Amino acid sequence: MALTPNPFRRTDEALQAVDARKNRWRPALKTVTVDNGKEFAAHEQVSTKLACPVYFARPYHSWERGSNENTNGLIRKYFPKGTDFAQAGEERIQEVEDKLNLRPRKPLGYRAPIKVLEQPLPRQSAA
Repeated sequence: MALTPNPFRRTDEALQAVDARKNRWRPALKTVTVDNGKEFAAHEQVSTKLACPVYFARPYHSWERGSNENTNGLIRKYFPKGTDFAQAGEERIQEVEDKLNLRPRKPLGYRAPIKVLEQPLPRQSAA
């Protein structure tokens, strides 16, 4: 998880962000659920790049993206709603990001997100 402000607003920027992170994310991903923002218009390309299905949450159904909503709540404990992240300072943002990435999570079998992402890819058997 990265706490940096969402840098993309357009489809091409979202695809660049996925490209930059796909090798790190791929081992832990089974599915991706996104909101209905225009930056995910190329969801089929995202699905191909990440080798997993992409789903859309229905509007006003935040529980369909439960992990995202939970993470937002954890972030809000450090940065209240309305915080200007540009003024928060990179060191403080990195400190909070590290704390949250090292915090064990029940959906991950009480493993920390960073530990899940650091696991080596499972070997594929030759068919």
